[in-house]
Amino acid sequence: MRKLKITVALLLAAVSAVFIATRYINNHSGKNDSPILKCDTDTVTVSVSDGDDVLLRGVSAYDNQDGDLTTGIVIGGISKLISDNTAKITYMVFDSDNNMARMTRLVKYTDYKKPYFTLDAPLLFDVGQTVSIKDRLRAEDTVDGDITSSIRVSALDLSSVNTGVYTITVQVTNSMGDTAELELPVVISESGKDRPAITISSALVYAERDSAFDPLSYISSVTLPSGALADMSKVTCQSDVDTSVPGNYRVIYTYTDSGVTGTTALAVAVK
Repeated sequence: MRKLKITVALLLAAVSAVFIATRYINNHSGKNDSPILKCDTDTVTVSVSDGDDVLLRGVSAYDNQDGDLTTGIVIGGISKLISDNTAKITYMVFDSDNNMARMTRLVKYTDYKKPYFTLDAPLLFDVGQTVSIKDRLRAEDTVDGDITSSIRVSALDLSSVNTGVYTITVQVTNSMGDTAELELPVVISESGKDRPAITISSALVYAERDSAFDPLSYISSVTLPSGALADMSKVTCQSDVDTSVPGNYRVIYTYTDSGVTGTTALAVAVK
């Protein structure tokens, strides 16, 4: 009888060992290495203002132990732009054993626009004056908003140049890796002289390709050193703007009174 009890005990121990081993193998075998991520389309089309709920649309996850893991999917990151308005988005999900699955598809923005600049006033300085433009120049973007702090200005020292019109280059890059570049005219005038002041309605304009462009339409007024308003029709204008070719252009306006000339400049970017 004692031998029978021992035999039964040994059998129960063996069965228990097999059961535990089987569970361990099932829980740690390759059958449950990673969840499975799926998406119903290779590209998700969204607005730049859409949230994660839209970016996650059509993505699901399943695990053979935990079942449906769709609610646990997170966005691992969005790449820099790989083409116009298109980037790669990465999704991630973990199961209860911390096994991870990762999947990437394309995200296309319907309303994305490149970073753009605004200029509060023409860049007019006197000879010897420090040329500082960042207090007049701003940059914005549909993804990041105000990115003025990211503006880079070409290293061109204009503090010791003679009178004339010069060009500086500015750049800004947003979080999508998209860079906008613009050339801006800088007018350096002789110091210590009262000059006619030409007021223009904008210091920087963006023109559509093949659109009509009239440089004289941007002149608002001309004020003489005496304070009197002058005849705007006497303003001369030099423009190299060609809206059939995208690029950076400038318009130079001048007005001469009593041998003293006032100058201002308009920057034009044709998209």
